[in-house]
Amino acid sequence: PAARALADLCLLLFNSNKSSYCIEPLVFLTGNDGGQSVVLPNLAAPVVRFRVKCSNNIFYALSTADMSLSGTTAADTSCFSVDGDTEEHANLTVETNDNNDDFANADSIGLNVTVPERIDPITDEDFFQIALPAAGELTVETSGSTDTLCSLFSDSNLASLLASDDDSGATLNCRITQNLAAGTYYIRLQGGTTGDYTLLASFDENNNDFATALSIAFNANIDANVQSLTDVDFFFVDVPADGTLTVLTNGTTDTVCGLYNGATVADLLIADDDSGSGLNCLITQTVSAGRHYISVEGFTTGNYSLFASFSDPNSGGSSGGSSGGFDLAWLWLLMTLWLLSQRLREEFRRPV
Repeated sequence: PAARALADLCLLLFNSNKSSYCIEPLVFLTGNDGGQSVVLPNLAAPVVRFRVKCSNNIFYALSTADMSLSGTTAADTSCFSVDGDTEEHANLTVETNDNNDDFANADSIGLNVTVPERIDPITDEDFFQIALPAAGELTVETSGSTDTLCSLFSDSNLASLLASDDDSGATLNCRITQNLAAGTYYIRLQGGTTGDYTLLASFDENNNDFATALSIAFNANIDANVQSLTDVDFFFVDVPADGTLTVLTNGTTDTVCGLYNGATVADLLIADDDSGSGLNCLITQTVSAGRHYISVEGFTTGNYSLFASFSDPNSGGSSGGSSGGFDLAWLWLLMTLWLLSQRLREEFRRPV
C-alpha cells in the first residue's frame, strides 16, 4: 500500500543472553523495494539482528538468525529490556554471501578444488567461471544438505545454457557431466532451500589410453590432473630427428612418468618417479625420430603441469619441431675449409 511505501532499517544490539538491547539506526525513509545496501557501524556486540519497520506504521520484521559485530568499540546493549515480543516477527532474511550474483561478477574457480558457498536468501544465485585447458569431461556437483540446482553455460549469458540439473547428485545435490572443448565456461548455482553447500568442478582430459593420447608441443606447459590413484594420462610428441627427449612435470602432485617408442605397454623405454623437483618425475632419454608416447600417473591425486623438450645434437640446441642440423654441419665444414685455404695461401706466399 502507498501508506507503507517507505521503510526504516536498523540494528538491534543485544547482550549475550538477549535480555536487553539497544537500537542502532542505519537507514530512514528508504524505498520498500526488497533490498538496501548499508554500512555497518564500527561496534562490537555479541548478538545482532536487523529490523525493518514501516516508516509511518507499527509493522516490522526481524532477521531470523543471530549474528554478531566485531568492531573496535563496545556497543551499549542495555537500553531496553526484552519483553517477550521483540523476536516474534522473524521473517526477514539477510544475504550473507559474496557478490558473485551475475555473470559479470562470476568467481573464478580452479579445477578439482572444493569451493564452500551459501545460498541465502532463497532468491540468491551464485555464478562461477572455470577454464578448461584441453578437451575433456567436466563434472560439476555440490555436496551438503542444501537443495541445489546447477546450470552450465558456454558463455556469459543465459542463452548459452548447455545443461542444468536439480537432484542427480547425492540426496538433494545437483550434478552435471559434459564432454567439452577447451575454453572458459560458466556455472550458476540456485537453491530450493537456503544453506551452505560445497561446489566441486572436476575435469578429466579423456586421454586414458594410447588411442586417446593428446598431442603436445615442445617447450610448452600442459596443465593436467590426476583424478584418482588409478587415473593414467597419455600424451604423444612427434620427434623430428634422432636426439635427446626430456619429459618432466611440475606441481605438488607425486607423479610417475613413462616414455614409449610405440603405442603399447611393451614399447616402454624408461619410467621415472621422483627425479624431478619435489615429488615430480623427470626423464631424459636418447630417442630416434618418430612418434613417442608419454604416460603420467600419480601416487597422490591433484594438478600437475607437463613439459617436454627436444635437443638435436646436429643442430646444437633444443628444437620445437624442426631441425637445422644438416645446414649447420655443412656451414661448419665450409668454414673449416676456408680457414685451411687461407693458411695454405700464406704458406705459398712466403719467400724461399
